[in-house]
Amino acid sequence: MKYNCQYLRRYLQSYLDGELTPNEVKILEKHLLLCPSCSELHRRLKKVSQYLYRQFSHLSLPSQMLENALFPATSNPASPAPKSHHPNAPIEVPGYRILERIGTGSMATVYKAVQISLNRVVALKILNSKLAQNPGYVERFLREARAAATLQHPNVVSVFDGGKANGLYYMAMEYVEGKTIQQLLEEQEKLPLKDAIHIALQVAQALVYAEEVGVVHRDIKPANIILDTRRRAKLADLGMAKQILRFEGELSPNATKPLTREGTIMGTPHYMAPEQASNAKNVGHAADIYSLGATLFHMLTGRLPFQGETVLEILSNVLHSNVRFDRQQDADIPPNLQRLIRRMMAKNPEERPNSAKEVVLALSEFAHPQGEMEHFPASPYPLPWPH
Repeated sequence: MKYNCQYLRRYLQSYLDGELTPNEVKILEKHLLLCPSCSELHRRLKKVSQYLYRQFSHLSLPSQMLENALFPATSNPASPAPKSHHPNAPIEVPGYRILERIGTGSMATVYKAVQISLNRVVALKILNSKLAQNPGYVERFLREARAAATLQHPNVVSVFDGGKANGLYYMAMEYVEGKTIQQLLEEQEKLPLKDAIHIALQVAQALVYAEEVGVVHRDIKPANIILDTRRRAKLADLGMAKQILRFEGELSPNATKPLTREGTIMGTPHYMAPEQASNAKNVGHAADIYSLGATLFHMLTGRLPFQGETVLEILSNVLHSNVRFDRQQDADIPPNLQRLIRRMMAKNPEERPNSAKEVVLALSEFAHPQGEMEHFPASPYPLPWPH
């Protein structure tokens, strides 16, 4: 009997995880013996399969929430999004007046609120009630607040306050009116050359500052970059960040091991550096340079750097394939800029630019003389958060 390769490939991940029935295993193994392309894909996926869902199993998350948290692009648009702290339920955090809910993600819900003491509008991020029962996620949430609070830079979303009140873990952040780069890409597929460089240059400047204070973001992607109404790019969501000098290896009061375990994957597969796909614990600033290069590639081409039908297939491409520009579709991207992006996305961290400063200098050569952006309207946008 002949089977469709595309159909059977969807079972490879389950096969690698030992979740198929004996009859399904028999059918798939027979096909792998007869199909060189599927056999090669199986060989490549096997190299990364040991790191993936197993590393997240200790979080005890529902499978759909885990899929959304790790790899949002694979979630079914028709499926209801996992709810964060029952968004329609009344929320009360002492010292804050809730105005409206502005976004719900798989890990948290964010509200527009007023910090009463300063009469300041903030974005109030509330950890999902199910995750709040897990000490590891609580500690990550609080660590995000601590790490972000150390960063004071015009291209980084500021965090003002954080803690626990009324059984809720919360974080008060700078309220930004704008759109994420992910939203802009969904609206217009790709960004004009000048605008993409302008945004990437600002993020690179934020990374220069992050390097100075010893923070590795570990999840730079279009959904975590906001363009505000003044055309200023702001880097958000430090939930994956590593504070090299202070927070890495810090223990939760209820834990006996570091928050980031050896061999753990953290980040978003499409923009993740190869070394991060293998072990997020030991990554350095070069991983952020890679992710910025992948983000810039997406902004300029309208395409994801690496694609695949499953998380494992994408990670396999991240580890083994090189990013490619199309000679016709990408003819408007200067060859020197293409070379810079390839260098930023080099598999070997040592072959990437030595620092974010070097990236800033390189991007500055392509920047608009006035640093202006002419392609986005100036009207304010509500920010759907978080991602």
